[in-house]
Amino acid sequence: EAGIQVQAVEGGSAAAAAGLKAGDIVTAVGRRPVRTLSDLGPLLGGRSPLVLAVTREDGEAEVTLRP
Repeated sequence: EAGIQVQAVEGGSAAAAAGLKAGDIVTAVGRRPVRTLSDLGPLLGGRSPLVLAVTREDGEAEVTLRP
C-alpha cells in the first residue's frame, strides 16, 4: 500500500482528535498524494485544517486534522 503508515497516536493530540489511529495509512493530504515523509512535511505546519485520506483495515476514510 502506497502512503505513510501511522505508527502511534498520542492521546490529546490533533491527530487523536481527528480520529487517526495507529495502523492507518495516509495516502493523500488535501488531494495531494503522499508516499514518503518528505512528501508530507511541506503540507503540515499551517494554520488551516487539512483533510487526510487514509486507508484502514475496514476500508478508506477521510479525517480532518485541525491545528
